Amino acid sequence: MSQVLLLKPLLLPALVTRGIPVDLVMDLIGTPSGNTPPVGVITYTVCGIIKCSFAEFVRWSWPFILSMAILLTLLALVPDLVLFLPNQLM
Repeated sequence: MSQVLLLKPLLLPALVTRGIPVDLVMDLIGTPSGNTPPVGVITYTVCGIIKCSFAEFVRWSWPFILSMAILLTLLALVPDLVLFLPNQLM
């Protein structure tokens, strides 16, 4: 939640002018931030539930975090990918 409060005022003008849905970007930004330290709420919760070490969780989660970063970059550079399906429905 805090990343939305901090980043939305900074990113909103740039996202709106490019025609990118703000909520999608906030979700894509919020997910990796919940996994990575220093916040890492998702990391510490999962490690506590399944009794794994922090290093093991990080080792297995990096491909997912990297794929989310690549997806976010791709969606920022080519906003038509985000809007393809809604445009087809209208």
